[in-house]
Amino acid sequence: MAEFLNSESSEIQSSSAEVQSSAVAESAVASSSASNDVDTSHMPLEKRTKVSDVDSRTRDLEITEKDGTKIKVQITSPSLRDAETIDAKRSVVVEEDGETSIVLTPAKFHEALFKMFNNNSLLINDKVTDDVIGWDFFEKHAKETYHWFMDQAETFLTD
Repeated sequence: MAEFLNSESSEIQSSSAEVQSSAVAESAVASSSASNDVDTSHMPLEKRTKVSDVDSRTRDLEITEKDGTKIKVQITSPSLRDAETIDAKRSVVVEEDGETSIVLTPAKFHEALFKMFNNNSLLINDKVTDDVIGWDFFEKHAKETYHWFMDQAETFLTD
């Protein structure tokens, strides 16, 4: 009878230890998940962006907006001829009443930069999207994101 009681007591202790172990594990997972939800609203841009070279012509870009939206996309360097053509869209020479002036054309320049982004690689919050990098895309996101992506694209035009 004593053996039976000792055996039953051991099983109860073992079962109790498993329940406690399981509770500790669940607590660790919950606190780990909570620590991944980082408040990015006050982080400087440098802490919310990442650039990785895939190869000599392709880069992975990643930005987390202040609201927590994470955007990832690849960008590919244009050929030398295409880079010169894109660069030429920065401005246009205008002649009016015998006067020559240079007019900046940032919209045309940025539209040319949009074509450097690989839209098939675009992820929003780690999910595939049908969005395309362009004016409509940037209307839905922070202006800071637009400027950062354009700055990154422009680095492929200069040596």
